[in-house]
Amino acid sequence: MLPGISGTSIRMSEISAAQVEAVRAAFYDRGEDVASWARARGFRPANVYRVLSGQSKAKRGEGHRIAIALGLKPSAVPRLGDAPPVEASPPQAKGKATDQAS
Repeated sequence: MLPGISGTSIRMSEISAAQVEAVRAAFYDRGEDVASWARARGFRPANVYRVLSGQSKAKRGEGHRIAIALGLKPSAVPRLGDAPPVEASPPQAKGKATDQAS
């Protein structure tokens, strides 16, 4: 169905078969196996195969992180209204007087 018709819309986070095929082709072109790629990045190979086969929707947890690492999903994007991160001020050296208004 088309977006906006009958309450159904296409979700941008869904992974297409074409995307998965492109990732599989990239592994083949590099001569790299999926299991080695997974272990080198701290993922369980079985979970990577689940993402590539569509058994995992990769919506959260390790499946989501795998999909991002494979380039199947964009990395986390800040939500509207989120404040930018606050930088910590450098620590002051002990024993030095600081300017304080009385």
